[in-house]
Amino acid sequence: MVNPYVNIIKFSNNGKKTLRRTLLTDGVVVLLVVSMKGIMPVIGRDAMPPMDTRIIKAQVGFSANETVENAEFKIKPLLAWLHKQPWVVKSSVAFALQFVLVP
Repeated sequence: MVNPYVNIIKFSNNGKKTLRRTLLTDGVVVLLVVSMKGIMPVIGRDAMPPMDTRIIKAQVGFSANETVENAEFKIKPLLAWLHKQPWVVKSSVAFALQFVLVP
């Protein structure tokens, strides 16, 4: 498991300087291009502005004493309207709790 890394270090420390730099730089660029196909879709959703990704994010707040069932009931009309829009492909709703510790 360690041998490939040891061989890369040995290669980078001996031989022709320009050939070594060219091969290592090309290898890093190829690795970057190959990994971009898997990483960019994940990073892109958070890093790019919503208008570029066609994502609309809405944050709705309810009372701290509200139950999830009650919050779902209250948000159903908004979701019904949203799904009637021709430009909507899919939607997602997440509910989160915020705990406050009182001493």
